[in-house]
Amino acid sequence: MMERKLKEKLEKIPDTPGVYIMKDEKGQVIYVGKASSLSKRVKSYFTASSNLKNLVLTPQIKDIEVIPVYSESEALLLENRLIKEYQPKYNVNLKDGKSYPLVKITNEKFPSIQIVREEKKDDGIYFGPFTNVKLLKKLVRFLRRYFPIRNCKKKIDKISNVCTQYHIGLCSGPCAGKIGEEEYSKLVEGIISFFEGKYAQFEKKLKKWMEEAIERWDFETAQKLKERLFLLQKMKEKFPVREEEELVSYGKENVLVNLAEILNLPKIPNLIEGYDISNIGGDMAAGSKVAFKGGIPYKEGYRKFRIKTVDGIDDYGMLREVIRRRFDSEE
Repeated sequence: MMERKLKEKLEKIPDTPGVYIMKDEKGQVIYVGKASSLSKRVKSYFTASSNLKNLVLTPQIKDIEVIPVYSESEALLLENRLIKEYQPKYNVNLKDGKSYPLVKITNEKFPSIQIVREEKKDDGIYFGPFTNVKLLKKLVRFLRRYFPIRNCKKKIDKISNVCTQYHIGLCSGPCAGKIGEEEYSKLVEGIISFFEGKYAQFEKKLKKWMEEAIERWDFETAQKLKERLFLLQKMKEKFPVREEEELVSYGKENVLVNLAEILNLPKIPNLIEGYDISNIGGDMAAGSKVAFKGGIPYKEGYRKFRIKTVDGIDDYGMLREVIRRRFDSEE
């Protein structure tokens, strides 16, 4: 039977992306997982199931810690880091006899990106392991749309014909001499920046390269770089917003869980909103809303409100109007 303390924790888990850490009676981490919905995923372990992992793991669970984050991709990055740190025994033992997938960037003149199951002692660059191979494949394919490096194992030692990957825009065709080594290395750098969580820094390089292309009137290259910049600015739901070290530090502090305990909240918060009113002697009154999601600013949730129903200096009345409009979904 589930212990009361554990049951109370389950009720507080939010329906948001994040990482969950399961511990045994000695407080040892025995399993680390990620979910797009922490509440649904964690509760699934305590429902009747014939799943081997649940049957073996669930009786061992005596405590659970959750870390809500901004997006599923941040959860993937944090899960990967915590598995490396804790080396939980059930993350290895309950994977149907298979090892976790890794991303490999080969060490060649024109490197290839590959999803592999084993880290060999070679000069390749490895990222991972990752626990969701389906999501990883989608991620790599999405990246290659904007940074089209090859995924084949072909040895490029002479000019040959391009394959289907080139025609569908997922490869830049180094095998056929369609791209030079210097330009190709920039594509590889873009891919590596994503998996290192340093794409914000890479954005600055893209801007510089775009400006240089414009200066030499190479507008075709400038347009491609502009498209990659657009990707970086619109990718928050697909890629981690924070770099890895910042995300790990956030996970260690676990601010949102601590906030729920301090304020005795029924649920761990993931979306936090703040409101303020400003006016000049009662005139030109306006309200504003800021939002934080997964512990960081959520700019898409920012709003401005022009006060419509309150005259004079009445901050409480203005705030009441703003809150009503917010929850009536009029703004």
